[in-house]
Amino acid sequence: MITCRQSTEWIIKKEHGKLSVKENLQLLSHLAICSFCRLFKSQNLLISQALSKNESGEIFHLTAEDKKELFRSVQNKIKR
Repeated sequence: MITCRQSTEWIIKKEHGKLSVKENLQLLSHLAICSFCRLFKSQNLLISQALSKNESGEIFHLTAEDKKELFRSVQNKIKR
């Protein structure tokens, strides 16, 4: 079984289509039992959609590293 940390990394990685079959199956198994990671997946999708267009209509995407940093920042604020 994978950890929640691994799950969140793979959720971000999957958004870019870079998961192996084994990773995808492990992620799906984890998501089946972990409501926190399902919530993260939903929130990550909403953030990606919201940020996919800026005010001028230009499409841009957060990199995987940008998303990880955003996630770390949110985690730090939650811990306070």
